[in-house]
Amino acid sequence: LMNYISSDFFRNFLTLISKEFLERCSMQDREILEKWKTGLSKEQLAKQYKRQYNMQIRNIRAEVRNRYAGRFITQYEALAYVEKTIYKYLKRK
Repeated sequence: LMNYISSDFFRNFLTLISKEFLERCSMQDREILEKWKTGLSKEQLAKQYKRQYNMQIRNIRAEVRNRYAGRFITQYEALAYVEKTIYKYLKRK
């Protein structure tokens, strides 16, 4: 029983580390807004965001212990994130 609890705890801990790593390394909201202000379209930003995000997932999965960690995102999900970020900025402004 103790091995099961500790391994489950360890798995959750690795998932948290992976999420923090992704938040730190993937394209941040301010980067998205800066590029959008320079004239990039939402589709181009979504393509860049998807590429960076999926590259980070690939790097995390390169380690044996994180082989199944994370999930790749689609173009549609990346576009939804970019649009949400832009609309949030416009609503604040």
